[in-house]
Amino acid sequence: AVFLIFPLFHVSGAQQIFLGVMARGGKIVFHRRWNPAEALKLIEQEKITEFTGPPMTLWDMLNEPTRADRDLSSLGSIASGGQALPINLLMELQKEFPHRIFGGGYGMTETAGSVSLAMGDLFTSRPECSGVMHDLAEMRVVDEDGNPLPAGQVGEIAVRGPMLMSGYWGNQDATAKTLDADGWLRTGDIGIVEESGYVAIVDRKTNMVICKGENIYCAEIERVLISHDDIADVAAFGVPDDRVGERLAV
Repeated sequence: AVFLIFPLFHVSGAQQIFLGVMARGGKIVFHRRWNPAEALKLIEQEKITEFTGPPMTLWDMLNEPTRADRDLSSLGSIASGGQALPINLLMELQKEFPHRIFGGGYGMTETAGSVSLAMGDLFTSRPECSGVMHDLAEMRVVDEDGNPLPAGQVGEIAVRGPMLMSGYWGNQDATAKTLDADGWLRTGDIGIVEESGYVAIVDRKTNMVICKGENIYCAEIERVLISHDDIADVAAFGVPDDRVGERLAV
């Protein structure tokens, strides 16, 4: 049984979990609005075996007072989705949920989900990475001009493969900036692709904050706030937060 907490308007919820589990004839348990106490109750009641969620939900389950009263022995795998899994969170999960399989990966809507993934020892041996690139995905890093950089160097991650979108609906300019003539998609994420296939994300090229697994574009926040008569100027940015990943500051 798989626990589905991602909205179906997210590629993780709609494709990788909902459609993926349906294709293999598995059981899906929906959780419409996040509540850690209710989530733990459902894990026990429905004998959930797989849980994937943004780090905030994993912190919440660890800190939920009712966790000690629940039988969570059915839970076999725990993975982070929508955001990188902090190493201190992984260590706490391993302590509180021993003998489980942990995992994580990297992807985006434009790539129809993850393009790198690792589970078990492959993940826990390199928790600073976001998995290993899929067999069908080509990944490399490029400089500002789109020129490929040697493996192991830091640059913007580019992806090519059959899983890519064909373009942004009704927006040819945005499509041309993202997809080149050879089919490489520039992700806007700064990272490293090792010769071994491991992928590590170190920064984001675009000014975006990820909070609770949701993308918050600072420019949009600034545009709304600056329209207020009492605000002369504004700057929005993200600050680290152990629970939600990043918190928006203005």
